[in-house]
Parts: sequence; structure tokens; C-alpha cells
Amino acid sequence: MQAVSYPRPFAKDVTPIHQDLLEAFRNSGYHELRKLAIHASDEGVRIEGNVRTYYLKQVAQTVAMSVAGVERVDNFLTVE
Repeated sequence: MQAVSYPRPFAKDVTPIHQDLLEAFRNSGYHELRKLAIHASDEGVRIEGNVRTYYLKQVAQTVAMSVAGVERVDNFLTVE
């Protein structure tokens, strides 16, 4: 199995888009989404972590895409 290469995130992910993403996930109404790892880079956003349902996986992607400036979301969430 070949490792997945992904662009390096911004230093400490302290960017306006990253802050907007954190706020969007906090305001989503789904407490579980607040625990996800979110990485922003020049090439897009990567979401990692575990969720209980495929519905929440899709909600997380929709929330990320709703943030201004986000053009690509790589959804690496695992449904448990």
C-alpha cells in the first residue's frame, strides 16, 4: 500500500481559513464535529478523525465546503 501524500499544512494551522473552519465546526450544532482534526494548506482542507455515522461524515464535509475560500476538502473521517 502506497502512502498518501498531502501538502504540508500551514505553520501551526494558524490561518484565517483555519480559524473560520474551527468556528464553522463549533457552530455546526454537532458536538462530535468539534473534536475533528482540521488541516488547511494552499491546496485545500483535510479533515481527520472518527464519527459515528456516514451522515456526520457528510455533514463535516458540507461544513468545511461552506467556509469562504475553501475549494477542496479531503475527507479522511472514519465511521465507527
